[in-house]
Amino acid sequence: LTVNGGAIAPGNSPGTLTIAGNFSLNAGGTLQVELFGPTLNSQYDQLALTGAGHTITLAGALNVITTNSLPVGTTFVIITNAGSAAVSGTFVGHPQGSGFAAGSNWFRINYNGGIGNDVVLTSIAAPPAPSLTAQTTNGLPNLMFGGATNVNYQVLASTNLVNWMPLVTTNPPALPFVWTDLQATNYLFRFYRVLIGL
Repeated sequence: LTVNGGAIAPGNSPGTLTIAGNFSLNAGGTLQVELFGPTLNSQYDQLALTGAGHTITLAGALNVITTNSLPVGTTFVIITNAGSAAVSGTFVGHPQGSGFAAGSNWFRINYNGGIGNDVVLTSIAAPPAPSLTAQTTNGLPNLMFGGATNVNYQVLASTNLVNWMPLVTTNPPALPFVWTDLQATNYLFRFYRVLIGL
């Protein structure tokens, strides 16, 4: 099954979509899963590849739908492969081991889960709120932000506090992380903010 665009979902309510072959989620495609509790089929979705020799290739987006507050440590095998091939690629914006928010919950993603080649989401505690400080060096602002590692941070800028433009998205392995705005001198003044978990 190859998805080049649109969304694929195991069902309108939690269920399992079984594929007897390879699965490729290309750029422009989205895998949508519902996570409402720890019980497969009745509470969360799964895409399952059956048989040996099949592969999983990921380059598209992941959309997680959840309405409940899930206990920390709850795991969800959202893609399982009966074969032995490792997962190739990642979902857009979700590198191996990164954390992200969905609804009121936070998750960490593992592409080596299960038997070593399943995609597993684990509910985690929300990271601390990010901090942002700025220092000027040679007329350019150095933005230093802190919080938690292995989650996505996005820096945005504005000249009027109304319209915000994304400047950089990063998933720093260590904090504090410092980023320099090389375009700052093009503006009379500029405001910054940082978002976490995008």
